[in-house]
Amino acid sequence: MKVYVSIDEASFHRKPTGNEIIKMKYRTAGNWRQMELKELADINGNKGHAIIPAHLAGGISAKHCVAMQIVALDFDHGCSFADIKNRCDAMGLAITYAYHTFSSSSEEEKFRVIFVLEELLDDNFVINMLLLIFQNLFPGCDHSCKNMDRMFFGGKELIYFDGEARIALVQLLHPLQESFDVGNHFRENINKFAKRANVLLLNKRAAGDTI
Repeated sequence: MKVYVSIDEASFHRKPTGNEIIKMKYRTAGNWRQMELKELADINGNKGHAIIPAHLAGGISAKHCVAMQIVALDFDHGCSFADIKNRCDAMGLAITYAYHTFSSSSEEEKFRVIFVLEELLDDNFVINMLLLIFQNLFPGCDHSCKNMDRMFFGGKELIYFDGEARIALVQLLHPLQESFDVGNHFRENINKFAKRANVLLLNKRAAGDTI
């Protein structure tokens, strides 16, 4: 399978710093293309090539996001890949690949998880909603993962790969509903999410218009 992604042509074997990061973001944003999933997992997860999941057209900020097909989540503290894999399995969400980041160690596992969508999204509102949903489902991930212009450094070791794993948007509905049902605050949690997502609720249902 091929997937759309913005990817850096340069390989790193350490975490970039300073001006390297700025140059890397411009390089990566300018290289939106379709590539084989297995190749992407290898050069991103094993060979240190950075990615931007979004297609950033005409600039490198979130407002320039026009398309996205993959979702990336960072986990730096308090959980293992096995924990997240089990959580995904319980929700019926298939991970496509995962890798250890440069700062991962035997004492503290740090890793990135990649999900591939069944189709390319080209609606900015839907993309933003999608990222907020994943943030809600995985509150332990880095909060900046919800930023549409976020760049993710490559890794030092691919730790998981499933070339058949895909996610359809409809698969997120049941896990999202369950994530609201915490501590007898179902309605309150829905209202908080709707406010973050800029969705107007009428009679407890999402209206067609945004706030």
